[in-house]
Amino acid sequence: MAHGNGAKKAKSAKQPAQANAPGAEGAAGSPAPLTKSALKRMRLRAQKEAAEGGAPPAAPAPDASPPADPVSEASPPAAPASADTAPTPPPSDGATPRPASASETPSPAASSAASPLPGEEGAPAPFVFELNAKPTGYQLRGMMNLGNTCYQNAVVQALVASPPFLNLMKALPKNVKSPVLKELRHVIHGFRPGGVAGPIDARQLLHVMATRFKAAARGNHEDAGEFLISLLCSVEEELGVLCGLAAGGNKKKKAKKEGWETATKSGKSLGVEHATGAVAEKNPVNAIFGGQLSSRLATKNQKPSVTNQPFTGILPIDIINDRCGSVEACLQDYTAPQEVDNLTTGTAATKQTRFSRLPPILVLQLNRWGEEAGKLSKRLVVNPVLTIHPSATSDSRRCEYSLQAAVCHKGATKHSGHYTAVVRKSGKWALADDARIAEIPGVDAAAADPYLLFYAKAGR
Repeated sequence: MAHGNGAKKAKSAKQPAQANAPGAEGAAGSPAPLTKSALKRMRLRAQKEAAEGGAPPAAPAPDASPPADPVSEASPPAAPASADTAPTPPPSDGATPRPASASETPSPAASSAASPLPGEEGAPAPFVFELNAKPTGYQLRGMMNLGNTCYQNAVVQALVASPPFLNLMKALPKNVKSPVLKELRHVIHGFRPGGVAGPIDARQLLHVMATRFKAAARGNHEDAGEFLISLLCSVEEELGVLCGLAAGGNKKKKAKKEGWETATKSGKSLGVEHATGAVAEKNPVNAIFGGQLSSRLATKNQKPSVTNQPFTGILPIDIINDRCGSVEACLQDYTAPQEVDNLTTGTAATKQTRFSRLPPILVLQLNRWGEEAGKLSKRLVVNPVLTIHPSATSDSRRCEYSLQAAVCHKGATKHSGHYTAVVRKSGKWALADDARIAEIPGVDAAAADPYLLFYAKAGR
């Protein structure tokens, strides 16, 4: 995975950010960005509190009275302030940070120590998950750039445009206490139809993620793919407890490198932590984003060997090959037979990786980062429909996916640039550039390179 962490600080309000600068704001009227030092202090305080068994402190937020319930209605946004002062954010509707008390935002350690697990005496009933891939209504809204947070904004926009995940967030209990689930649900609730207009402020989500996605505390331009993986891992962990799947101290383990080499076909490990076995199969994150690859190694005069490798989250796809002019062609190249050496016998062999299980939401990561931190700005054809041909599946079945969203990157390196999202809603496409929302003809009109592609399985 790429590690983008060398971008310059966001420009101040007195010196407008350039269009391609890291975290450039898409519209005026957003609050003053969080500085590196402020984010670092947030992370250090959170770690100290977690070590002492307390709760992480709330992110800095303007003085405001927190609403009794994040799902309550709010009044219209306030007028923007001048460029020399930080504007006052609008009232809470998923659009502003909610000052969190120690009881509201417990650390994972404090939560597990103070609250009984599902199934124990005094514990609430486990959350029952049912996969619902039916498209549901939501309102297009921008998101405030808090200072190099375009990567978080783009990922959240793409998740909202993915029906199974949006329906999962809507089905969560209103009083959910898990830190990441609570703040993510609050942010996503701001996209509800008929809600208050104006950009959403995801400051509290950034705060709780800073204790998990350590790079966020530096305040730099970060990799959207890494943030997505960290966010899904955190959601998976908290849902495991909420669903009663983690009772008994279920342990999480890092995927072995050799297994992920089979998954990525690039010799690199994703290093994704996820629950395993029956627990993973029942977890809502795995039910939505989890699939499985089957790698078959055939050597002459020997019985073929087959290795199955589950994957959850994103699937990296190489695009450097000249015959990869479209996403569909890249995927065909990924699943095509390859001539390799059998390291056990020292003889020639044929290896083919195919899908043995396809997820409801397939997220493809187009590998654009080179070894020297450069970027492969290759233009690819991104069709609204992705066909998985029978030769790419172990059961020889054809499958189709519809493109729901794309996280795009504009810039020269992984250490700088700007992320935007292109989302599909009611058959139309919209560009979400931080606080700015604009209708566009399609992904090709985003004027940026597609990086993460979110596909929904057809016929669900």
